[in-house]
Amino acid sequence: MGKINRLIWKNRLRLSIGTIRYWGQGLLIVIVVVATVLYRTFFAILGAGIGTAITERNAICVLIGVSIFQFAQIFLSQNPVFKLNAATILYTYNTTYFQRSLYQKRILSVAKWTGLSFFLAFCMGGFMITSEVVQRFVFLLLYNHCSNLLSWIYYHEKKKLFVIALLFVGITALLMLQNIVAIIILALILLLLEVYVGHFIKLNIPKYYERMQFIDTVTAVQSQNNLGKMQQLANDNRPTTVRSHVFRFLPVSKRTALPVKCIIEIVRMQKQELILLFMFLFAGWVISKTAMFDFFPTLETLSAKNALGAFCTMLSLNTLYALTSDRVKTICDKRLLGLSLPFSTKRILTSYALVMVALNLIISTFLGILYSKFSPVLLIFWIIIDIAYVVQSCLTVYDVKTKDLFVSLTVLLLWAVTYWTCF
Repeated sequence: MGKINRLIWKNRLRLSIGTIRYWGQGLLIVIVVVATVLYRTFFAILGAGIGTAITERNAICVLIGVSIFQFAQIFLSQNPVFKLNAATILYTYNTTYFQRSLYQKRILSVAKWTGLSFFLAFCMGGFMITSEVVQRFVFLLLYNHCSNLLSWIYYHEKKKLFVIALLFVGITALLMLQNIVAIIILALILLLLEVYVGHFIKLNIPKYYERMQFIDTVTAVQSQNNLGKMQQLANDNRPTTVRSHVFRFLPVSKRTALPVKCIIEIVRMQKQELILLFMFLFAGWVISKTAMFDFFPTLETLSAKNALGAFCTMLSLNTLYALTSDRVKTICDKRLLGLSLPFSTKRILTSYALVMVALNLIISTFLGILYSKFSPVLLIFWIIIDIAYVVQSCLTVYDVKTKDLFVSLTVLLLWAVTYWTCF
């Protein structure tokens, strides 16, 4: 078994060297960006400093962030929390080596979360070791390890969703309480989860083996910098079923077919597109309303921060309008492929525009809440972004020669009205 361990670590080292050789510069940039964001988060936003602990309110915000991360790991992640080599699963499943390997992975997970929990508690406590820091460290360690075990159980036993969700809510509530009784209860829950995982859990080996085989393949392809194979694996990993929504309150007829189609296309937007839109909105809010990026020389003044924040918000709106306009053009271009549509181009543009006007009203209200701007100016903002969408949609569908010029003017108009309204 010692030889097997040496071969596994040798292969892991070989793959890591290949990954660093091809992706080292990108990984370094990611590490620097993440470190900068964390540094600014603790010092600029949360108010932490050497000898200065963060306030109780900010501490609750950090704990909520930890719970959101663990929620995503338990209920949204497709990967198991304890990973073994696919070959190890295939050849050692019926041996004691398999159980011993899983136990070692759990020990390594505890060691990893011990370091991360201590570092987080140490930063929250003003980079000092006090009784409050030790208590918070114990809470974070127990909570994170309980969450890992819940994630492992849910990965193999999906039918226990209700029990796992109830336990997760319970341990999250205990994390927020932070007293001696809560520590004792968390420790008891952790003990029960350890006993269940060690002796009673029914592992879904086919699912586990298939996923680990996929992860091993991705790691090998990544170390070889095989971009074509990586794209193929990404396509294979996408869900084969499309999310479907039944709009019983919108009966489909010739009059409502196009608006309902537009609504369905918006609801069924890809996750990557939604994440991109919300990232632009969040970046605009962070830049303009927090001190995270004040260390940049150009962002020292409030006007520069607001201008960049408005630009990020404008990017979110413009991306949404571009995606919708492209879908309208796709419908119109299907005539060239022989499809007979019972609607004119004008009718298609009008139907999509009506839905986007309603969506723009929701967006305007959301931005008013986000930036605490409640005034008649929001009505003007809503009208102008409606005009911007209609102009961009018409330019895309009719393919005007001066399209680039008018699109640039539309983008400039969006940026100006966003800056004037929200900032």
